[in-house]
This record gives sequence, structure tokens and C-alpha cells, in this order.
Amino acid sequence: YVYAAHPSGAFLASTTLGSSLYLLVCYLFTSNHELAFRLAECCVSDTPLSPEEAQLWALLSDFEDDYEPGSHAVRLKLWLATRNGAELHCPWEVREQLPLYLAKLAYIAADCQLSAAEEMLILRAVGDESMPGAANRLAFLETALRAESADNASADAANPFGGRVSEGGGATLQCRYPKPPKPMVSESDNFDTRLEHTHLLEGIIDKITDKIRGNAWQTRMGSLTYTRPEPEKDKNTGNTHDPSGLAAMGLLTQWMQQGVKLDSDHKGFWLLYELFTGSLNVRILMDDSSHNFGAILLRVAGKSGADELLPLMRLLELDPQFAQEFPKYKHVKKGGFSVFKGKAGKGMPEEVGVFLRERLQFFRQGMVFNPPSLYRPPIEVRMLPMRELRHLHRTWLTPHLLDRDRPTWSVPANFRDTIAPS
Repeated sequence: YVYAAHPSGAFLASTTLGSSLYLLVCYLFTSNHELAFRLAECCVSDTPLSPEEAQLWALLSDFEDDYEPGSHAVRLKLWLATRNGAELHCPWEVREQLPLYLAKLAYIAADCQLSAAEEMLILRAVGDESMPGAANRLAFLETALRAESADNASADAANPFGGRVSEGGGATLQCRYPKPPKPMVSESDNFDTRLEHTHLLEGIIDKITDKIRGNAWQTRMGSLTYTRPEPEKDKNTGNTHDPSGLAAMGLLTQWMQQGVKLDSDHKGFWLLYELFTGSLNVRILMDDSSHNFGAILLRVAGKSGADELLPLMRLLELDPQFAQEFPKYKHVKKGGFSVFKGKAGKGMPEEVGVFLRERLQFFRQGMVFNPPSLYRPPIEVRMLPMRELRHLHRTWLTPHLLDRDRPTWSVPANFRDTIAPS
């Protein structure tokens, strides 16, 4: 094929469907999705394809393993261009490409993005309740355009010379949320209900001696073994510290995948106790909280017959500051070496019991603890006009909707400060 080069040298001009399809295949083969996107509108025919054109169109199916963000935009653009023609049928499912396009939108170049009108057309054609995010995306686009229309109308009414003064838009987005996932702890366990911790102070009377010999949670706590996570060694100083960074990420992944059980040796009650009280400071980032990791692991932990320990675990989870005051876990040391495996430090159940008897009776409302309030997302969100969204977010800077007739363009102040600090 012979192509005429534009005087600017920026692109080639194709004159026939065959030459356009061949150039489109070349662009896709070299992953030049921006030029392929621009050429897609030229690949249209309402007459039967020649054998040559049919062969070139069939080659598009060879790029089905291309999952680059721009490739989904090109496929959707081709579907829009050929959807009303009887001769060209796209060799891919639009219902599969649309969710991928939406998921990767932030990584798609501005020259390769669908306009809001094009995106809305596809969403209305193939989007439904079963497609993740489709309903919210359509509502978002419709509300943003409606906000821009309202903003233009109010500005035109206030300014007879046609000036535009934005006042934050004039539309509200009705938010729709997916169904929440099922909790790991069943509703029958009443994990998040109001709890009274009076029984944490009640002892068990020995049937033989008629003396108080502690209570169920202390007895269960004293029977558990514990293998503490190995500390991380600093390569430069040789000092040891609790796992952090990649090592902490590996540990947390392992705990989540293998499961946490309260009576487990490696991943059980004493691991959660250390995370809650801060004696084991596992963190991925510098400002991470080991208490938060303990709360997450408690939610996915199996009781494994250790029901007696759940009230104590909930008490530690409900109040991070109170948890920090609990007695710290003590591991046994022999001859200067730490023995990380074995029964918990001698006297820990008794020490925790004494602490609770001293503190719980003066804590909050007696010994009644209410569960934390659940987060409720907003139902309505004030929507900015599309014009302001494009100004604030790069992903909305779609060239199809830019006014190319304007002689000058203003540069955002934050961008000016970046390239030329004052």
C-alpha cells in the first residue's frame, strides 16, 4: 500500500478500506494504540468486503491476548464505528472489554480515551446490574454532564456577555453500592454485639477445695503454647527488630492464607495478644499500627474451641489505648538466648487477671462495652461540572471534547509551580 504523508509528518493518510485495515493491523502489532484509536473511525464499510479486506479484518482476532490499557479503548472504538454495519463483526465481546476499559481508565493515554458521550452509549447498550461498576459509572457521567449544563445555564443567566463562573455544579449523584461481603464471623456468633465483661473478673470455684482458682479464660490462656515470629536482622548493624517492610508483608500474607486459630502455636491467641498490646510491632509502612493488623486477623480467626478467650480478644480490639496498658508478653530467656517456643511466660494469666481486676471496675461505664459504630457511606454526592473534572483529573482530559478553536489555553497554577517554581 502507498500512503500519503501529512505535511506535518505526524501521520499517514489512507484512502481505501484495505489500506486503513492494513495500517490498523500495523499499529496494533507495534502497540501504537493512540494511532490505532484515531484510525478506527475510518475502518467502516456498508458493502461486502473483498477477500483482501476480509483477511485483514480477520487478523484483528490475533491480538486478543493484548491486555494493554489502550487496546481495550481501540476495541470499543472499533465496535462503536462498526456496530450498525452488517459486514464488519468485531471478534471480541464488548461486555468483556467494557469492564476492563473502566478498570484501566487511569492508565489510558488521553488520546486513546472514549468521550463521555461514547462511553455512555456503550454503557446503555451493554451495561447492566451484573457488570461491576457499570450503573455507577453511567450515573456519574450523566450527573457530571447535567451539572455542567446547570452550571452553564446559571452562568449565562448571571453574565449577559457569556462569561462562565463556576459555583460547584448544580447536580447531585445518587450513590449505589455493591452488596457487602459476608463476614467471616457468622451472625450467630454475635461478635459485634454489646458485651458485658463482668465474667472476666469472676473466678471458678474448685469443687474439691471450695476455693476460687481463677476463671475459664485464665485456665485456657495458661494451657496455650506459643512460637514467636523470628525477629528480622539488620544487615548493616546486625541488630534484630520485629519484622517490617517486605518481611512483614510476607508474614501477614502467610497468616491470612494459612488461617489463624486461637489455639494455634504459631498463629493463635498469643500472636494476636502481642499485636494488640504492641509487644510485637509488625508493620509494612512506618506509620502502620500492629493493633490494626491484630483486629483484621481476629476477624478471620477460627475459635477452635477457645471460646473463653473471645471476650478478652474483643476487649483488646475495642480500645487500642487500653490494650497498650495490658501486661506485655514475656518470653523465656536462658543463658542469654531467647526461647521463643513453649508455654507463655510463667504467671502471665495471673498478671493479666490482676490487671483486669484493678482497671475494669473503673473503666468506662462500669464493665459494659459497646461495639464501634459502623461506617455508612454517603447516599448523595455533590457533583462538579465535567469541565472542572477535566481540570482536576487527567483522565478526563479527553481531546474529543476540547475546544480546539480557542487561541490560548490557561495552565493550572499547581502545574506552573511544578515546572517553574516561584
